[in-house]
Formats: sequence, structure tokens, C-alpha cells
Amino acid sequence: MKSILLKARVAFDAASLDWLQDAGHKVHGHAFDARETLFTGFKGIYSALRLYHGTRIEDPALFTVTGILPSNIVGLNKRAVQLFGESPELREIIKELRWYTEHNVDRIWVSLDPCQCLKYEYCWRGSEYLSGIANRLEMAEKIKNCGTPTLLEFDVSVEEVGDDQVNRIAKRAIGALYENWDRPGSIKAPVPFDFELLKPVLPEQIRKIRQFRERPATL
Repeated sequence: MKSILLKARVAFDAASLDWLQDAGHKVHGHAFDARETLFTGFKGIYSALRLYHGTRIEDPALFTVTGILPSNIVGLNKRAVQLFGESPELREIIKELRWYTEHNVDRIWVSLDPCQCLKYEYCWRGSEYLSGIANRLEMAEKIKNCGTPTLLEFDVSVEEVGDDQVNRIAKRAIGALYENWDRPGSIKAPVPFDFELLKPVLPEQIRKIRQFRERPATL
């Protein structure tokens, strides 16, 4: 199948599997269904997905006790008061940022690829919400060096993610394999796929906690 694709010079379209459908027909005949074959095979082979979450936290070891918790606006607001002090100005800013809390509440944003995950600022600057408050209060230096950049690597079962999301992930992963087919050595394009989890990641699901002193030069 690889030789067919290379000879045809078929470009991968992230919104379509037509290229694979056509190649499959040439090999297997018209009974071949690219989507069903790929997604059924994916779910049949893998029982869990390895996902990544980047953050900045004072004590990364806490994740071994608490796991990864969904965004908790009450906790973030309490942390804001600890960092910046109680004031009418802080309360007004919190009201102005209500749109942010409504968008992120009870969610954990995760990445399929650690390289993609480390491109975001959450590891290096910490909470986007707290940073937004600090900037409005002109107290950015207050949290600039607060905490340790941390990358969490963990597993989530295929059943927990759900069929629809697994299909989207399989599609993106297959696309990344195709896009990186001819790249030499370890040079590859990150898989640009992020989505939200709506329940906590338990401590026993976490496989690795990586701490960074500074942003890697390769990012």
C-alpha cells in the first residue's frame, strides 16, 4: 500500500480518508472500507491512549496523590487572592474573565503528542487564567517564576474516551504518520491534535512526570 501511495503522490487530506480508500480498493477490491478497517483495528489493538498535559505547579509530586483535576474556578480564584491580595479591582477582573471560566470549567485540555503539548505556554507561564489576572493588575512578575514547568504523561482507556473521539484521534494519528513518512531520522512534525477530558485523571493512570528547569531549545 505504501508503494501505491508514493507512486500516486497522494497528499493526505486531514478531512478525508479518500486517498486510503482508493489505495485499499486497488489492493483488496471494492469490499474494502478504509474507515471501518482503520478504526476497528485501532480499537481492537489498543486498550488505552497515551496522552499529555502541560502545566506549571509548585509541587509536581502532588499529582501522584491528587491525579490531574479538571479546571476548578473556585480554587483558581482562591489562588488569585493568595497571590495578589483581596481587592475590589481583583473582584472586578474576575467578573470580566467569566467567559474564560465558562469555557474551561470542569475540563482538562490534553494533547496527543508531547511535542505539541510543550509548544503551549501552560508549562512555561503557568495558568492562563492567573496570568491574565496578573497582567491586568500589572503584577506579571508576581507569578513569572512561580512553580515548576511540568509535563504529565498518562493513559486513558479507549472506552472512557468514547468511539467518536477515538475515531478522530485515529484519523489524526494516521494523518501524522503519512505526513512524516519521508522525513529523515527523528525529525517529525508534531501531531496538532488537542481535546478536553471531562473527568479527573487518577494517580494510577499517570505514567511519567517530567520537570523542566527551562524551555528546551528544540521547541
